[in-house]
Amino acid sequence: MVIYNIHTILEPVCYKINSITSMNTSNTETTPYATAATIVIVADVDLRIVSVNNALVGLRGHNTMPDGLTSLDLLDHIEGIDREEAKRVCETILAGGRFAGGARSYKKVVTTPELLGERSVLLLGPHFVSTDKVGGIVYARFRSSDSDGIVQRDIKPETFYEYLVERSPDLVFLADENGHITFTNQSVEWFTNISASAIRGKHISEIIHADDVDRFRVALATAAVFHGPLPEFQCRIVSTYGSSRTVVLTANMLQTANGLRILGICRDVTESAELREKLLVRNKALSTLNQIVATLSSARVLDEGLQLSLEMILNALGIEKGFISLIDYDEITRARVRYCVNVDLNGFVNNSKVRIYESGDALVVTSVESSEHFDAEAKEFLKAQGINAIVMVPLAAVGAVQPILFLVVPPAYELTFEQMEFMRLAESVLGPAIENARHFELERTKSLELEALAREAHHRIKNNLQMITGLLNISGNDLSATGDAAFARCKRQIMAVATVHDLLTPKVKAYSLSLQKCIASIAEHALMGMGCSDAICLCVDGDDCWVTPDTATALGIIVNEIVCNAAEHAFHDKGTGTISISIASDSGQTTLTIKDDGVGLSNGFVVPQNPDSGFGLVTSLVKYGLGGKLYVEDTGNGTRVSIII
Repeated sequence: MVIYNIHTILEPVCYKINSITSMNTSNTETTPYATAATIVIVADVDLRIVSVNNALVGLRGHNTMPDGLTSLDLLDHIEGIDREEAKRVCETILAGGRFAGGARSYKKVVTTPELLGERSVLLLGPHFVSTDKVGGIVYARFRSSDSDGIVQRDIKPETFYEYLVERSPDLVFLADENGHITFTNQSVEWFTNISASAIRGKHISEIIHADDVDRFRVALATAAVFHGPLPEFQCRIVSTYGSSRTVVLTANMLQTANGLRILGICRDVTESAELREKLLVRNKALSTLNQIVATLSSARVLDEGLQLSLEMILNALGIEKGFISLIDYDEITRARVRYCVNVDLNGFVNNSKVRIYESGDALVVTSVESSEHFDAEAKEFLKAQGINAIVMVPLAAVGAVQPILFLVVPPAYELTFEQMEFMRLAESVLGPAIENARHFELERTKSLELEALAREAHHRIKNNLQMITGLLNISGNDLSATGDAAFARCKRQIMAVATVHDLLTPKVKAYSLSLQKCIASIAEHALMGMGCSDAICLCVDGDDCWVTPDTATALGIIVNEIVCNAAEHAFHDKGTGTISISIASDSGQTTLTIKDDGVGLSNGFVVPQNPDSGFGLVTSLVKYGLGGKLYVEDTGNGTRVSIII
């Protein structure tokens, strides 16, 4: 960005004011204001004058030439404010202070009593010796007068208009109805490098870019038919140097004594057009890069994401072949090829012996054979593919891995502005995206490892519980009948817990269990442990819901106890029967119902409360372990146990 100081800006202004004042002096009235012009004085930090403009000479008694005023005190030449105020303002400016509205310059409008009607705009501002250092003070005085003191000049309107047209920065032209130029102002040389006299007689289309001529001819024909204004449109004017300037052309059809004429004005909009084009290119590149980043983020594995991203990059650049290398600074100092598109690098990809040297900056290699960025093995592989020119673009590294993009191009290939802008943005955008994808893959790998470890832990717990059951079997051989029954009940309870751990695997609903699946498995194992799985039919249905491992363990022991109790007592007369288990879940409340079609409850049955007994354990687990309610009732055709939690 170019920063202009106030002195640089004011000098051209002073020149223009002096030029206009001196125009047509033969008709100028003699007035006190005839020599009025902008006064500009530049001083250093000590307020010693270092330069002045010619406007100060001859005014207010100054007859000394500008060179004779240097080294004098600036404060002696500031008019309109007293010396103390001027000194205070200068000190504020040199100290970096601000004035009204946050301005760095001080401005004041004053009148001069001795010259009635004269007023001046005083300006004191910083003089920059560099973009950020104040090297002194600039004093400027813009002199004018009120309406009664305006200088009247006898200037013919056509003379004044001719002056404005000739010095206009816009290209002004006059052409006949066929489009042949009859007049242009001096600005035509700036646009075309052809003088105004040499361009007369040429057709307008001769200075317009070939791609814009057809649109111009259509617009010209339309304006000629309807005798209306030429529709404003944007085109390019070509210089003899081969360059072009973008302009907005506006024109009107004029009826003159010599026939129909076209009056046109071309306003230079090259900078704004280039800026707009750059913004469009940048937005397009950013849109594509956003899609690539999204692809990297959504890919299941890094290799898949990078391969897809490389294809999208090459498609956006209009280049057919390319590959990506990764430098791992923890292991090597040279890049190894990882991903390719339309390049057959068998034995090259992931080959630890064939590597490409690291390049810190974007680089165009016009000859791979003579380049120092490739070792002998790499050159052989590339030569076999007919690859001799490569563009290397290192992507911003934010971690231990540096990705480098390689584009395979023909010899003497010239990159377009769109391609260079895309790669410039890719350098800063894709590096962090690749690093994030790499970290995500590492974290996902760790997660899978932890899942496997958790699965192994549950398997070991199950095996340990089965081992405990085996030890109880061995120890039960020496027990009495009563003790043997207690051991059998204990084994069944341990197996119920083992079943819960067998079902517990860290999947989508990590550390949650399907209650229906858990209950069905535990009930089946209970009947098998009682040796009556063939005689008793088991039915499990109802709503499915997910419960925590602790809840599943408690319900598993409860179901195991009730099913074993039914198998032992409910069917001793019948021999066969059915046990139905149903689950109902509604509004955060779950009801588990276990029903058999056996002999029912004995007369005077009371639910045991002693936790040492089987049903007493059930009562304690429901009440204290789950915070629920237990209901036991005779249905007349068996027994129903309801547990509400």
